[in-house]
Amino acid sequence: MPRGRGNRRQQDPIGGREQLPQWVRKEAQQPQRVVRNLRRRPPADADEEAPLEKRRRVDERQLVAMHPDVDFQKLLGGCDRLYKSKDLREPITIDILIRLNAALRHVCSSRYETIMFQTALNLAFAAFLRVSEFALSSNVIHEHVLHRRDVYIDHVKNQLFVTIKFSKTDQKGRSTTLVVDKNESNEICPLHSLKAFLQIRPGNDGPVLNKGL
Repeated sequence: MPRGRGNRRQQDPIGGREQLPQWVRKEAQQPQRVVRNLRRRPPADADEEAPLEKRRRVDERQLVAMHPDVDFQKLLGGCDRLYKSKDLREPITIDILIRLNAALRHVCSSRYETIMFQTALNLAFAAFLRVSEFALSSNVIHEHVLHRRDVYIDHVKNQLFVTIKFSKTDQKGRSTTLVVDKNESNEICPLHSLKAFLQIRPGNDGPVLNKGL
């Protein structure tokens, strides 16, 4: 039978142990490359992806010169849209709104804050308002948010009239008036909470949701 890799392992004449084939021992004796710093990539001659790594180091000017017919800005923008992270926010339902209102008394520091945030939640839910349309922040213009004069309550018809002066789809300020009906449940009724808030809200001008006290 010819010798080769298929031969049986021979016994060590001294210790009686099995000897590995010669080709296995030869490979085991060859020095192995060790990468001591795992954060750094191994040298280019030790990595099969070295040519790809070199191509990654080409700057944008070289890419434009090499491929003048490619719009890299649109290419990168398309990659961002393709691998865009999923929006994990969920829509507010009536059950969630009830739980939010119930939690306010445990997180707000005063009765004034509790009624104010309850009014904000109920009004935004019933009128489909964006936060920038009724809440004042550092990047929102003072006159663009909902003011006291923009809110009118019809006590006869039990309706609430809300005038939105500026919005995301109305940048020129043509304004839109929304009509909100009374809800049977006072817990989530915007009219009920707004009436209670206006009774304790200081002043008659300025943003309707004023921190006040």
